[in-house]
Amino acid sequence: MKALVLDLDGSVLPLQAERRIALQDWQECLRFSCRMSDLDALGDLLAEHCQGPVPVFMGSGDFHHLGIPLIRARRTMGMDVVVLDNHPDNMRFPWGVHCGSWVAHVAAMPEVHAVHVVGIHAADVRLGHFWEQVWGPLYQAKVHYWTVQVPVEYARWVGLSKVIHGFDTVDGMLEALDQHLDAQRPVYLSVDKDVLNVEDVRTNWDQGVMRQHELFEVLDALRSRLIGVDVTGEVSVYRYQNAWKRRLSALDGQQAHQPANTEELQKWQQDQQRFNQSFLARLQPEADSLHKLGR
Repeated sequence: MKALVLDLDGSVLPLQAERRIALQDWQECLRFSCRMSDLDALGDLLAEHCQGPVPVFMGSGDFHHLGIPLIRARRTMGMDVVVLDNHPDNMRFPWGVHCGSWVAHVAAMPEVHAVHVVGIHAADVRLGHFWEQVWGPLYQAKVHYWTVQVPVEYARWVGLSKVIHGFDTVDGMLEALDQHLDAQRPVYLSVDKDVLNVEDVRTNWDQGVMRQHELFEVLDALRSRLIGVDVTGEVSVYRYQNAWKRRLSALDGQQAHQPANTEELQKWQQDQQRFNQSFLARLQPEADSLHKLGR
């Protein structure tokens, strides 16, 4: 399957079958955060390239909010959006949109039945961070958190036990997700590789506990009804020209997850390339027959 690479930061190494769009001039504008008007302009630029379920690789997880125009381009009434991510990406952000706030914008689309953020292991969903979440989509059941090895018992106290789901194992989480999703509903899949254990790939964010074979089981189970796919989580090193973005990025702790040197960066990117090729191969129609989630 031919992939579309949005080459914003040079982090997506060549794929066996790809179409590549040079967008380096957009990096400073879009990376980490941007105005909604910037996303609208990008959506106009990409409209002709985003027809059908072609998988889109966007580079660093700092660009995950670019999923908004990609999902808009494939709007289907009643669609589910499944996001594999170590973070809820449903945080409050009053200055436009950023890579940790985009889910609420997708949940507001009338065509979207619900957004399921799957594989959350980060502290962002603990009680101490609950005030930082966008509450509306949670109470409307437009956003569901599927967490693993995170204390979320407080969900009962705040009336959100039906949308904040806590599990001890990835296997248990995926089995419950499989039972919850309507098998007849079309799905847009958005993958941030920070959901994966660091033993599989390395990203420039803190990472979760899902293993690659478990992520591929999700892909197998959803493949027959996918209307679109995007992938982020590559590794690139960038210094913002904008001092405000530099400050926000530092507050998010990204400096703690950067490669130590050029050699390490190259190794991480090569591991990412191997994952990407395996991911694309798994999307092929001739791949193994569909598997149930969590098996």
